[in-house]
Amino acid sequence: MGAPELVCFDWDGTLIDTQDNISKACIAAGIDLGYKPASQDKLSSLVGMHAEEFFPAVFGHDIDFDSFMKTYHMHYDKLPIAPLFPGVEALLKKLASLNIQVSIVTNKSRHSLEMELAAHPIEQYIQSKWVAEENIAKPSPVMIRNAQSAHHVLPENTWMVGDALPDLYAGQRAECSKIIIVSHADLPTWVDHVLQVSDIQEILPLLKVSS
Repeated sequence: MGAPELVCFDWDGTLIDTQDNISKACIAAGIDLGYKPASQDKLSSLVGMHAEEFFPAVFGHDIDFDSFMKTYHMHYDKLPIAPLFPGVEALLKKLASLNIQVSIVTNKSRHSLEMELAAHPIEQYIQSKWVAEENIAKPSPVMIRNAQSAHHVLPENTWMVGDALPDLYAGQRAECSKIIIVSHADLPTWVDHVLQVSDIQEILPLLKVSS
């Protein structure tokens, strides 16, 4: 199969290395509000979930979600901007040179996404951005479907690239022709068209072009 017309990328854990910032802000907010500190293992195991599911899963379903989110963002915004993963800018440049459209589909807030994008020189390569608070969170396929519609691209010409199960399920439900998971996690075997890679730079050879 050749190159796609549209690649939908997850953000956290796929293009940008925000795991440490998310963990620090999450734990700090929990301490501020008197919740039992979460372990790093528990936080890592829940990566990829939408905030409305992620934080209750970490601290319990009786948390005051609105207060927690306000406190979380206060801590998150004070942290140094997370770095992009190696090879991200080069990959996006190559996609642009091939006239392959790029969309971000993320369960992250619009505020945090825009803040991080503003700090990195890649926004010129991104044609659209879809966030869960304005749509429906992954694993729903809604954001990918919206991207396909906005870019006038059929599912069979769309790739989904993410790092967690919500990305995989969203891509499968949106009928993407290829789903690429940048992770060492165990993946279900019943989902078709899934390729697991250890590094986002491994995507370039899949486009059948030189890097």
